[in-house]
Amino acid sequence: MSLYYNPNSTFSVSNNTIKVFYQDDCGNIWIGTQDGLNKCIFNTNKFGAYLSDDGLISNIVTALLEDDSANLWITTYDGVSVFNKKNDEFESYYSVLDQGVEKKLLNIRDIAKDHRGNMWIGKKQELIFLIQKKQVFSFLSFPYKNEGSLDILSVFADRGNSIWLGTFGNGIYEVDINSHLLKCHMDVDNSNLSSNYIKDIIQLENGAFCFATLRTGIDIYNPLSGKIKNIRFEDITDNYVSDFINCVYQDSRGYLWVLSWFGGFVLDQNLEYKYFFSTKTGLVSDELTAIGEDANHDIWLGTMWAFSCFI
Repeated sequence: MSLYYNPNSTFSVSNNTIKVFYQDDCGNIWIGTQDGLNKCIFNTNKFGAYLSDDGLISNIVTALLEDDSANLWITTYDGVSVFNKKNDEFESYYSVLDQGVEKKLLNIRDIAKDHRGNMWIGKKQELIFLIQKKQVFSFLSFPYKNEGSLDILSVFADRGNSIWLGTFGNGIYEVDINSHLLKCHMDVDNSNLSSNYIKDIIQLENGAFCFATLRTGIDIYNPLSGKIKNIRFEDITDNYVSDFINCVYQDSRGYLWVLSWFGGFVLDQNLEYKYFFSTKTGLVSDELTAIGEDANHDIWLGTMWAFSCFI
């Protein structure tokens, strides 16, 4: 099943370029797009759109996350909006105070929540730590050597006490959630990491980490042994763009979904290749950008040109 933006319908998704999926505690699917936030009522194909005219800080949504109070956090390139679903109201932050100094919240790429309920927001040059209950923001920066700035693309909270940062050109940073100090920095020079361009990070059921790279497929990192296994996909498709990975996701069955600029791949629980999916198998586009799973265990796949649902 594929769904598109329909300008003649008030119930269609607001834009075809899908940035992110998120399912809330009520089972509703939220979709961040290039032009607005959308809510899909569970088990229907009807959408309600929220735009800047409705209070959203910017229509270009980059990430979604629910806090411990069931408020939906929406990050954009122009700031952060917090949506109170009970009151149907937005509270937005263009800038915040860091030790009395006003700092703008621009170029935000990703957001994560640690096991204490605190929020970690990744933006160009800095990581922002928010003590949610006190609404206190702290800006953290770390050393870098490539690409001119610490451009954070992904933020991930693991099952322990670390925040992981994937960057554009500077590899991976592991930050301690208690001390806020840098625990580890991996790049192609000091480890077997295959690329310094890390678009997405997840932790697998077995405790290993999967790093999505923008040039060399995926890296599987075993934190116990320190070993890294690289898996590439160009040989499957005969197209080098298949190793430009936008996001990775492990579903409820334990299968690993790998989304690239030229179709997607599914690996089994042993990380063995199972199958390739693309427009040839029914996708609306090969340029895959987002993935989510609903309460029915259906997989939602976002692309640059609308989205498809695997039922």
